[in-house]
Amino acid sequence: MCNWTAWWFKVEGLKSKEEIADTIADLAVHAVGQQDTKRHARNDPQAALRILREDLAYLERLIIER
Repeated sequence: MCNWTAWWFKVEGLKSKEEIADTIADLAVHAVGQQDTKRHARNDPQAALRILREDLAYLERLIIER
């Protein structure tokens, strides 16, 4: 992602180097960040257990597929 910046970035381009750096930083953070969409039921123990079971099942599938 960052390696090619040297090839396409132009000082006289539409965006400043600071804007480009901000965009790349945002992309990097979103690439490694986990969305917390299914974690909305934090005060519900049953929902928390369901989420935990789903995550464990996902982990188990990953291990089996290796």
